[in-house]
Amino acid sequence: MAISALLDQPELAPFFQSRLINDGVGIFCATEEALPPDLPRRWGRSYATFVKGKVEKAADSTSIKVNRATEATGLYKRERAGKLILDFTWQRKLLYKPFVDDSQRTATFRKSEGTWKLDAIDLARIHPTNSALRVGSFGLSVDGKTPRRFLASDMLPVAELPLVHPGAAGRLEVQLSFEGESTDPGFHAFLTVPPMAARWLMKDDGKDGDVKAKDGVYTARFSFPEQPGLRHLVVEAIAARTLADPTMTNYDAAQWGIPYRVLEGEAR
Repeated sequence: MAISALLDQPELAPFFQSRLINDGVGIFCATEEALPPDLPRRWGRSYATFVKGKVEKAADSTSIKVNRATEATGLYKRERAGKLILDFTWQRKLLYKPFVDDSQRTATFRKSEGTWKLDAIDLARIHPTNSALRVGSFGLSVDGKTPRRFLASDMLPVAELPLVHPGAAGRLEVQLSFEGESTDPGFHAFLTVPPMAARWLMKDDGKDGDVKAKDGVYTARFSFPEQPGLRHLVVEAIAARTLADPTMTNYDAAQWGIPYRVLEGEAR
């Protein structure tokens, strides 16, 4: 089908690969990773020295529905089941916890002059089953300009994706909440900017670009990559109690991919 062939093009393929927004980062990936060193310490205990996800079962599905002669909608979904492997040095043993998560992306296509083209995409997400963590909105500021706001449910026209110059300064906000509880259980939020491996701890402390402390909006400053093309900002969030001991609590976490385009040219 013409749409399927379209998705194999080098520029668009990263939007629809099964590891869409993982890019080797996040507790959902199947490679071992160390947790960021600047997390707040807990009395008498430490976090796991590494977290690894072992996928034991995975199922991919792609469905494309042609709504009209010139319009179509695609749904791309991957469900995974496996276990988290955590090394708690203070316990001198590995701990395990089963998990089930799904990643999905919705896209619309439009046919113009006999050719199908990608028209709009949503914010990609990976979400464990039964997670109570919720995101309200994202705010993306480039080079100090007024932030552009996104909802997790938004469809973003490809022609209107955020455009940035190589190496531009960025600031990202994410609003987090917890469904079903009157008290805030606390969150840890992280930002990764592939293809760079660095991870920023997003903070809600009223400092370094965060507008107001303890308002549920987590903020990080960063630099966009130098390489031109379509890319994602990867936001991970996890409830503090889940990160403290995932084996003893519900797996309350999520990951989102915010698409943007780096323009051709020199850094400004």
